[in-house]
Amino acid sequence: MTKTAILLFSRAAKEEADKKKYARLFGKKSGIALAAELIRHTQQEASISNIPVVTFFSDQQKGQSFGDRLTNAIEETFALGYDNIIISGTDSPSVNSAQFINISRKLQRSALVLGPSNDGGVYIIGFQKSAYCRNGILKIPWLTNEVFKGLKDYAFKSNLSVSIETPGDDMDNLASLAEWQNKYSFHWLSLTIRRLFEQYRSLKFSFFQTAFLDNTSSHTSSLRGPPQFQL
Repeated sequence: MTKTAILLFSRAAKEEADKKKYARLFGKKSGIALAAELIRHTQQEASISNIPVVTFFSDQQKGQSFGDRLTNAIEETFALGYDNIIISGTDSPSVNSAQFINISRKLQRSALVLGPSNDGGVYIIGFQKSAYCRNGILKIPWLTNEVFKGLKDYAFKSNLSVSIETPGDDMDNLASLAEWQNKYSFHWLSLTIRRLFEQYRSLKFSFFQTAFLDNTSSHTSSLRGPPQFQL
């Protein structure tokens, strides 16, 4: 029987908030709270999927570069006896339990599953163990807008079968938070963002105050949920 695990690869909430500059908008405490909510969401959805979860927060990661830390985490997870892994960060509200389950099924027939994000990166990756090559993965231009392209090139050069997920969102910066809030006014993340704005009214960035609050009022009829992911 094929064994699949979810690999959650993330910074701690404080580091995530500092790196993505949430604190500049919300204040330190609320920025950390927002990052923690995104982490909680991903952990909860992974748990609901009933797929085993292996977590690597920053204090568990080994290596100097992002590529080093990620490949080391991948290899440690495969060493636990898994045949496939689903790699997810904790900054995408698009991820849900149904998607984890669907990707685990896709990995029965595809060597690589890629979930492109709207900024050129990826928000989720599925790997068969046979598709993994450390040197190839280290050459991917991680932390750039060329990650998705780099992974597709990796698959092509390695002659791997690839399945592409519906594009999703990463909350990488203030603009991505504003865009999400305007698209999905009643999503849990949008409601969290609005609560933080109402709690911290002394904002330095009036542009984002307009983008988040004023546009919310004009989009109250929009009840769309987050993107759905299907086989």
